[in-house]
Amino acid sequence: MTGKISHFRVLLLAVLLAATLLSCHNDAIPKDVITQNEKFTVGIDKVVEGKWVAEAKSATHLVTNYQLPANDSIPAVIRVKLAINGHDNELRPGEYHYIDLTEDTEANVIKACVADHKRSLSQKIVRPSELKLKIDLSAIKNDLNDKGFFVTPTHDTIYAENYKGVWLTADIAPLDIEAEQCPLHPELLIDEMPSSGEVSNVTINLSIPQREVSKEWNINSPNAYFPVYESPQKLMDLLHNMSIEEISKNSAQSHDNFIASQECYAIALALAYLEPEKSMQALKSMVTDSIITTSDSIETYNSLANKMIWATAAWNVYCVNGDKEWLKYSYDIIVKNLEIIENSGLLNRETGLYRATCPYNVSNINQYYPPWASVADIFETTPLVANAIMEHAYRVVELMCDEFEIANYSRKAESIKDAINHRLWEEFKGYYSQYLYGGTLNMMSPCSDNMGQALCVLWDIADDNRGETLVNEMHLSYYGIPLTYPINMSVRPEFNNAVIPMVQALWNLAAARNDNIAMLRRGIGAQIRPQALLASCDVSTSATTGAPIDI
Repeated sequence: MTGKISHFRVLLLAVLLAATLLSCHNDAIPKDVITQNEKFTVGIDKVVEGKWVAEAKSATHLVTNYQLPANDSIPAVIRVKLAINGHDNELRPGEYHYIDLTEDTEANVIKACVADHKRSLSQKIVRPSELKLKIDLSAIKNDLNDKGFFVTPTHDTIYAENYKGVWLTADIAPLDIEAEQCPLHPELLIDEMPSSGEVSNVTINLSIPQREVSKEWNINSPNAYFPVYESPQKLMDLLHNMSIEEISKNSAQSHDNFIASQECYAIALALAYLEPEKSMQALKSMVTDSIITTSDSIETYNSLANKMIWATAAWNVYCVNGDKEWLKYSYDIIVKNLEIIENSGLLNRETGLYRATCPYNVSNINQYYPPWASVADIFETTPLVANAIMEHAYRVVELMCDEFEIANYSRKAESIKDAINHRLWEEFKGYYSQYLYGGTLNMMSPCSDNMGQALCVLWDIADDNRGETLVNEMHLSYYGIPLTYPINMSVRPEFNNAVIPMVQALWNLAAARNDNIAMLRRGIGAQIRPQALLASCDVSTSATTGAPIDI
């Protein structure tokens, strides 16, 4: 995932909370075991998964013998698209070129702007080292040379003088990038001259650098600047110290590392309590002329609502430092940005929900939306995450008004909450839909966004037993809660099927909030396992296999 979430920062509170609850809770599980399932066991000093063992020798020393799976399998048939001038315009939405990697990929020439019949993507093969293709660009070149312009299947008109080239994209790494990000990847540019040869011979290196697995983590002593945590659970103590060490390293770096909307989650969850002053400086660095901005790789008009997580982070900083000047500053910023959103036309007045884009920095937008979705389709969606953020931003305004002892007549938070529960709640499925889509049809996505659901539980949006239902019935694999469910396997599954530490931490807090100790134990186990086995805080894993993945 481009602009990865800083996973290590959000582990801390969940670990502390879970350790406290688990240490005082007695049930049928042995005292030296935190959680266990058919795949692995998390004990008070070690994680055991078959022949793999990660053991805390002390609160500052971890040893692991974990090794990555040997084979990297990919679909035998991959979907390919060209990006003319770096846009998704070579074929209509939902159309692709299909390449069978078990055959001679150079035998059949890919004809630009001519879609193939749909083929099955179920068979898997071992990743080849390279991909060789022949691509016929005559449909594009002839029009550029003869007419001076070319009209794409998506009705874009490209003039010869504005022709920048054709990029190759596919649904496997390293080709699985958003079309609009193509100019950032010159290695995927297959043609840049309108008058050059019609057939391009392309060779792409498919080798993916293997993630290095540390065999040991060790420090001399915990950082005394931060809170010290000690318990009968040596592994918990160690993971706390590992998280603190990562925070220490990153705190020494420039504030540029904080300038991304995802960093607000880290501040809201942990950094506000550990480093309120640096968190305050980081939040200020995200504001330009009273406007909340980010350095995320994809800035879009309808990403405004997602940025309002800034309000939650700002409020949590105030709750720690009690700084009235910060309260006034952040209140003005929040109100100003909410006014911008209200005047932007992003509110769907029929549903009472806000239009917004995907809340995650994904390399391929089809990882979050259906393959057929156009830019207009995506613009009309009203995602759960963005609307939960907007509800809580208005709730923060109410809390700040209480601190100022001034009246607040806005019922916006309650209105958004009602809209979420009325429009996005799937009564028969027992979870919130990922988003509404389909323009005026306002259809529910069949998937759930599990980060959004956790936020709804933690912020009391999920009322009338919805929160209890969500926690009790949440789909939790052996390796944790996937980002979305059910998994959309028609696109690259790594993103949808990922267990992301921040999302898992949010669900652990939600489970604790609902006093669901069984879910909490399983969730904590899912969070501890990869951090211990890989001796790293920054690990997302597959919900199916538990193997580390890059998203």
